[in-house]
Amino acid sequence: MTSATAATSLIPDLAAPLEHSQVAHYLLSLGVVNPRSVLEEDLTITDVSRRNTVFVATSSGGPTYVVKEPGWAGAGTLAREAAVLPLLAREPAL
Repeated sequence: MTSATAATSLIPDLAAPLEHSQVAHYLLSLGVVNPRSVLEEDLTITDVSRRNTVFVATSSGGPTYVVKEPGWAGAGTLAREAAVLPLLAREPAL
């Protein structure tokens, strides 16, 4: 499976984009967020959408997650971006 295929498989198959109130549940369903952080209100979800629907999820004791869904540009653009991100993560200068 390529990075782009893996990334697009994580995009929820929804008719409408995720709403702010659905992001915590979505991250819980993926198993990437600790339920305790949700229950103790330690998980903060911020809507930083522009061209795409983008939410940033942070907690004091864990990593930051970005949930991004394609906007008008489409899933192909998002899949290409997802394929490039792992390459950029390996560049120490970035």
